[in-house]
Amino acid sequence: MQTSFQVVRVFGIPIRLDLSLLILMGILWFDVFGSGMGIVGAFLWGGAYALILLLSIVLHELGHSLVSMRFGCRVRAITLMLIGGRAELSHLPTKPMQEFLISIAGPSVSLALWLGGWFGERYFAGFPGLPAAVATGLFLILKTMNACLFWFNLIPAFPMDGGRVLRALLAHHMGRLRATQIAATLGRMLAAITVIWILLPGPARIHIDAMQVAIAGFVIPIGPVNVGFDKFMLGLIALFIFQAAGQEYRLVQLEAMYASSGTRPPWVPPPPPDPIVVSPPPYRRGS
Repeated sequence: MQTSFQVVRVFGIPIRLDLSLLILMGILWFDVFGSGMGIVGAFLWGGAYALILLLSIVLHELGHSLVSMRFGCRVRAITLMLIGGRAELSHLPTKPMQEFLISIAGPSVSLALWLGGWFGERYFAGFPGLPAAVATGLFLILKTMNACLFWFNLIPAFPMDGGRVLRALLAHHMGRLRATQIAATLGRMLAAITVIWILLPGPARIHIDAMQVAIAGFVIPIGPVNVGFDKFMLGLIALFIFQAAGQEYRLVQLEAMYASSGTRPPWVPPPPPDPIVVSPPPYRRGS
């Protein structure tokens, strides 16, 4: 049974929506409705939350995808689902610096959108025909959503972005296999701690203390971010991290086995012939 459907192509990359998004949309609308806005207000603002969140995730994943394409990887699709977004790559570069740049690209996009929402909320007068309060609210959503995406993805829980950054840094000193083992173990430990946390009484909340950065005379607050996460969502994310970390470690073990035997893993595409210069697919021929 097909559970995801393509809605558009961006830079030649199919963007797909998974049916599990219906659960996420329901959670968003229920939370907004619980704030006392009424049915119409909850429908409109819940829709705005959902649209901005999906666009933010797409741009985050496009950040990963475009950088990976620069290193010769093929991006099969970007899928948006209940637990976030996923860029499906033909393979990941094994060079630590390349993996570091690919991993940090997504959070960098989220950081740019976060700062864009912050500036828009304070200095943008509003769109023509749109009340200033509504424009401010939209920028507030953009800022809050991307602040959460930025911080959440930098948690060093492999295979999330922060975990991949950690593996890339460790691989410089101890090799890819050992670095993956450490990052995967840390990711599974954090997932287990999260499950214990959500089983405790009380709401599951994340609070990041305020920090400030001065840029060109502007004092920009990097926080605080105080977000309530649904325990059901946290449990799904923890389960995903726990399973995916183990799967990726086993995959790297297989890669090491193939490398020791001098053969290429079947899931890694062969390098292009000599007269072809690697560029974003399709490859172009050199002169």
